[in-house]
Amino acid sequence: MNLTARPQMLKQVNLSLIRNAFKSIGIATRAEIADKTMISPTTVRSLMTEMQRNGEIESIGYAESSGGRKAERYRFKSNRFFSVSFCITSDAVHYLIVDIYGNTLEAGELGKLDVDTREPIVSFLDQLLTQREIKSIGLGVPGIVDDGVYWSMAPDGDSLTRIDIGVFLAQLYGIPVIMENDLNAIAIGYCRSYEKQYPAGSPDSGSDGSPGSSSDGGPGSGPDSSSDSASDIDPDSGSDNSPESGPAGGPGSTNMAYISFAEHGISAGFIAGGKIVRGFKNHAGELSLVPHCQYDTPYEFAPAKMDDDQFVAYVVKVLSWICAILNPQYITLAGPEFRENCLAAIRDGIRARISHNMLPEVHYSSDARNNYFEGMAFLTAERIFDEVHLRKM
Repeated sequence: MNLTARPQMLKQVNLSLIRNAFKSIGIATRAEIADKTMISPTTVRSLMTEMQRNGEIESIGYAESSGGRKAERYRFKSNRFFSVSFCITSDAVHYLIVDIYGNTLEAGELGKLDVDTREPIVSFLDQLLTQREIKSIGLGVPGIVDDGVYWSMAPDGDSLTRIDIGVFLAQLYGIPVIMENDLNAIAIGYCRSYEKQYPAGSPDSGSDGSPGSSSDGGPGSGPDSSSDSASDIDPDSGSDNSPESGPAGGPGSTNMAYISFAEHGISAGFIAGGKIVRGFKNHAGELSLVPHCQYDTPYEFAPAKMDDDQFVAYVVKVLSWICAILNPQYITLAGPEFRENCLAAIRDGIRARISHNMLPEVHYSSDARNNYFEGMAFLTAERIFDEVHLRKM
């Protein structure tokens, strides 16, 4: 495609690049934006003047002089563009109104979930779009995501139901829609919260790189420090960034596994090199499909049937598989069927099976909800200026 023959499209591409540059940098001069986007200074000046006139950006004064004329500095106006995320759980639909940096400005519940998830979401969006300029929509869903639809377990428990709400909303509103599996969103949210709390690296790691050797009051200290406890970190607390706080980082280059224990088995969200591992057809993480002992039928083997010793042995074996395949830095254990009283034994077991240079930090998370919200807020904000896509052919 020859963009020079389509000046309006080229303008939209340049605007998208400038907006994403501001989102990445936070505060910048025109020269910095031109350098970041590789757009000509003249074009940057023209488009930034238009953005300022439209109320997208504002001047916050001048940079320090390096001997020449002081450069004016700009930033996004925090009340101009927004995204909205919907976090669907087994019994309710929750909403989050999010700024361009992924900070949640407002949250609430749309009501209890029934057969039709469209009606409460569409009703809410119709009203919200008259009040705010929404640039992206996020959907966290309890199912397998497949190109704008998701597959969820039917009430009979023996089949999957196709729900096309993502495609429906994109066609209805013409706004970019991102749909993500709830467990993947939770993993992103936990990872993001952890990295924000400990941006320089985990305080679990001592000078020799081993988990749990910290004595500074961080996750490695406290009553469980002898068993590599990380239970007093608080990634479940959500983000306390104000709308003025500027860009917050994503998962970066983190490698982790978030494992959820539920009534009918276990599943996982994997992050490798800061990217969600979805696999072919988005089925990565279905750990209940892995045969164990005498149980060869998927979902026949449920953790709830085990005593504590069996539970520990099973979890240690699963963690060993994950360490051998993904070599994560962190493994987080969570979910309604996880037994916190077994945590120390699980850590002892994994330490006995895994070599020192592969040993992950094993954490426990008591509440997935805030991580779910944090993950979807981040993922939706990432799509806030995705009106134009350039693809290399």
